[in-house]
Amino acid sequence: MKRMKRLLSVLLCIGMTVCMAIGCNSQSGDSGGEGSGDSGGKSSDDEDKIKIAFVISDLSNEVFLELMEACEKEAEANGAEFIFKEAQEVPDKITEIENLANAGYDVILSHVSDPAAMQPAIAEAQSKGCKFIAYDTDTETSDAFFGADNTELGKQIGYMAADWINETFDSSEKVKVGLANYPEFNFLVVREEGIRAALKEKAPNAEVVVAQQAGFVPEGVDVGEVWLQSQPDLNVICGINDSGIVGIYQSFIAGGVDKNKEDMGFFGCDATGEAMKLINEHGIFRGTISTNLVNVAPDFIGTSIALAKGEEVEHDFYFPMTRIQYNEETGQAEEVGEAIDINK
Repeated sequence: MKRMKRLLSVLLCIGMTVCMAIGCNSQSGDSGGEGSGDSGGKSSDDEDKIKIAFVISDLSNEVFLELMEACEKEAEANGAEFIFKEAQEVPDKITEIENLANAGYDVILSHVSDPAAMQPAIAEAQSKGCKFIAYDTDTETSDAFFGADNTELGKQIGYMAADWINETFDSSEKVKVGLANYPEFNFLVVREEGIRAALKEKAPNAEVVVAQQAGFVPEGVDVGEVWLQSQPDLNVICGINDSGIVGIYQSFIAGGVDKNKEDMGFFGCDATGEAMKLINEHGIFRGTISTNLVNVAPDFIGTSIALAKGEEVEHDFYFPMTRIQYNEETGQAEEVGEAIDINK
């Protein structure tokens, strides 16, 4: 009898323990499944999100920062996760690509400044199942490529300057040109060659008398100070982007150059906010070429999502180009003519 009582007591304890366990599980079960609720784990929704990362060269260029913000919004609207990392130097880009691949990102987009040096890291990332989209310069194994046709982009900068030269000077007059370049990056060398070719074609009386690296505002400021002393009679300053020539412009104005000088013109590309502001002033900063970069954010993210899902995509995407200059009728900087879209 005593034995029977003990057995009943043990069975009763087991039953109470099971009931308590079931009760506890039913309280947390309403919040989802494994790894959800108060456990601090990642939800299944988060696990299903496509993870996209962008390694960008220079966030001091406001156009790139605006692009990152636009990509972030586009990714969020499509249920994807998006982050960006700034890395100017090649070793830093390689490190970011390696870290992002190890972190399990589905797609990495990156500025490519040295394809040969970056290729091993890119191939390693792809071996881990990560898709790679090259930006500005293509690589051996990229899954897609986004960039400008830099020969054509350079020509559009040069044509814009040449048109102004032909409107302002007689064909018999010598026009002196200063060129802000960036020989460290091959794609910008190609862009520079396009500028030179366009000037030679449409304004043969124009001569590039000085060329110096200026891809960032501080570089441009330094170059501008040098040119004011060594080339005080320059008529045209062309640049591979807006940032460098904005810096040169700042030095020229600080050095006493009249911002309304009739026989001087600055021409660049990117349509940065500062460039647009200066064009709106209707002074010597006369034009820029927009690559409509911020508007390409849906294409960056759409291609990334498609690749992550294993879908086929067009490998090459070239940015459309639009000339922007001051419109005297409206009193502001505006697009001139139709956009040039090489994808069509």
